[in-house]
Amino acid sequence: MKKSVLTIALTLAAIVASAQESWFFPAQGKENRYRTTSTALTETTTLYTSTYVRSIAEGTCTVQSDVYQSENGTSPMQTVTAVYKITDEGYLPDMRETLKSAFAALGSLTVEEYSGDAVYPKNPHAGQSCDNITMTLAADIMGNAVAVNIEVKDRKITAEETVEVPAGKFDCLRFEETTIAKVMGQEVKTQTVTWIAKGIGTVKQKTDSMNGMVTALMELTAVKDKQAQ
Repeated sequence: MKKSVLTIALTLAAIVASAQESWFFPAQGKENRYRTTSTALTETTTLYTSTYVRSIAEGTCTVQSDVYQSENGTSPMQTVTAVYKITDEGYLPDMRETLKSAFAALGSLTVEEYSGDAVYPKNPHAGQSCDNITMTLAADIMGNAVAVNIEVKDRKITAEETVEVPAGKFDCLRFEETTIAKVMGQEVKTQTVTWIAKGIGTVKQKTDSMNGMVTALMELTAVKDKQAQ
């Protein structure tokens, strides 16, 4: 159960901090490749992700992320699909469907209550703040009924920075937020810092949970032309 709680915290941070062309997700026809190294106590895990825009139609954008255990893997261990409504202000994710997709490997999940709009602005700038988000989830994780209360707060763009990752050097905006997940009386606080670049999306992301007991570093390793499927 403890491992499931940690997985929830890290996955939520990644979902809420990911979003579209412009600053928050890959340009259509491009595929971003990432390497993520997670450390929990003495255990270190490395995973590889392919993220791309699957479709844009009828005022919505669908972004798919395939997660692999090896860098050259051909069969993903997990696929997460996020649907964003395109508004005048930015991109608004359908958190209910996204969370169901993200936790499909762990068990069933229902979003019972949801408030706040996790809008990702079309024209972000340093000093900009974004709305807080709160959610109440009911999940069946590996046969265990779990209630999860989540608050995402302090969502803000704090600086302009140049970031170097394996894929190269990028001029980025630094986006910070805090996620607090309460699961069966246990509170898990996750601090997330994401560096985003225009026309690229996420370049680098760092998460820190449980006062450093669980950390993750995701870096962009390549931007490729997306092959037709």
